[in-house]
Amino acid sequence: MSDTLEDVKGIIVELLDVDSDSISLDSRFREDLGADSLDLV
Repeated sequence: MSDTLEDVKGIIVELLDVDSDSISLDSRFREDLGADSLDLV
């Protein structure tokens, strides 16, 4: 499970240009990570 979480975090960091420390299991794409409508497609 931990490896999968780290893989997903790496993808989010790359696509949204956010700090990996700001990503948690409770993070919401729009509200917490600043994703816009195009990021979500």
